[in-house]
Amino acid sequence: MESNASNSAAAGATKALKLNSLGLSSIGAKLTLAICSVIALGFGSIVFFYAKQQEKNILLQNERAFQQVLNSVSQGLQTVMITGSADVAELYADKLKGIKDVDDFRIVRTNGLEAFRDNETIHKVNQHRGEADFEPRPTEHEHRVFAADDANLVRAISTQRFVYYYHQQHGLEHLTFLLPIKNVKKCHRCHGKEREVLGVLEFRSALDTVREQVRQTWMQSLLVLAMALAAVLVVATVVLRRYIVRPIEVVSLAMAKVAAGDLNQNIPVIGRDELSLMALSFNKMTGELRDSYAGFNSEHNKLETILMGTDEGIVVNDGSGAVVLVNPAAEILLDKPAARIVEEGFLRLLDDPQRMECSLEHAGIAGTNDVFLYHQRFLAVYASTLKRTDGRMLGHAAIIRDMTKEKR
Repeated sequence: MESNASNSAAAGATKALKLNSLGLSSIGAKLTLAICSVIALGFGSIVFFYAKQQEKNILLQNERAFQQVLNSVSQGLQTVMITGSADVAELYADKLKGIKDVDDFRIVRTNGLEAFRDNETIHKVNQHRGEADFEPRPTEHEHRVFAADDANLVRAISTQRFVYYYHQQHGLEHLTFLLPIKNVKKCHRCHGKEREVLGVLEFRSALDTVREQVRQTWMQSLLVLAMALAAVLVVATVVLRRYIVRPIEVVSLAMAKVAAGDLNQNIPVIGRDELSLMALSFNKMTGELRDSYAGFNSEHNKLETILMGTDEGIVVNDGSGAVVLVNPAAEILLDKPAARIVEEGFLRLLDDPQRMECSLEHAGIAGTNDVFLYHQRFLAVYASTLKRTDGRMLGHAAIIRDMTKEKR
C-alpha cells in the first residue's frame, strides 16, 4: 500500500515536471528566451547600424550625383552665356525641368528673383558695354523664387560654395541644391568686376526614388534579420535541449521520484561538465540515502517487533497532546481499541484525567511510577516526559503493566 502511494506520487511529480517543461516557466524556455533576446538585440543593432549606413550612403550618392550634374549644367550655361546667347540659356533652363526626378530648375539672381524673366539684366549689360547689343524682351514679369534674406540663398552667395538642404513641400520630401554662379574673368566683359557672384542655380529634386531605395534596403535588412533569428532560435533550442535542458529534466525527474520515496534512482554520468558532476553527486547522495534508509528500516523493524510483542502497554503522545502510538498490549490492558484511546487522549487512559495529569506534573525525565485500580485490575503506570537535547518537550510516554497477581 505504501509502495502504491509512492508510485502514485512519483507519477504525479513526473507529470507535473513534463507539463512544466512545456510552458514558459521551464528552464529551457527561459534560457532559450534569454539567449535569443540577447542575440536578437545584437543582430538588431548590427542590422540597424548597417541599414542606417546604407541609407546615409544612398543619400550621399544621390547628393554627389546631382552635384556633378549641376556642375556640368553650370559649365554648360556659362559657355552659352559667354557666347552672348541668353535666349538659349533660358531655353536650356526650361528644358532641364522636364528631366526625371527634377522638380524645378531655375537661374536666380542674388536678390532672389528668377533671371531671364525681365529686362533688368539686359539693361545693365547694355549700359555696361555702352552698346545696345541685346534687345529688350517684348514682355516681362517678375517671379520671386527666394526671399532676398533667405538663409540658404545668403549662405550660398556669401560662401560662394555649393549649398544643399532637405525640406518638405506639398507633403513630399525634396532635396534642393544651390550653386553660386561666380563672376569669372570671361564674364567681366558684360557684367563688370563689381560683383563676385552673378546669381545662383537652383535645382530641386523629389526624393521618392531615393526613399524607395532606402525602404528596400530596410526591408532586405529586416528579412535577413528575421532569417538569422529563426536559424539561431532553432539551433539554440536544439543545443539547449540536448546539452542542458534534457540533463536537467532527468535530474529533476529523479529528484521528484526520490522526494516521493523511490530511492532506486541512478542518473547516467556522461562527460565531465557541471551537469555530469551534479549527476555524480546525486548518485552518491541517493546511494547514501539508500544505505541510511536500509539501516533505519532495520532498526525500525526491531523496535516495532519489541513494541508490538511486549506484554506491557505503551502509549505515546506528541507535543500537541495527540496520541501517536498505541501498542496491542495497551489495548488489551485498557480494554479499549486504539482508535478510542487516540480519540479520548493521553490523560483519559485510565479514566482519571486529574490523577494522570498529576502524575505527569511530577514526571521528569526519570519518570514516576503510579498504581491505578482500573476495571478490577491493578495497573502500574510508568509516566515520563520526552524532551529534546535542547530541553524542548517532545511529548509524554506511559508504560502500563498489569500487577494484579502481584497485589493479590
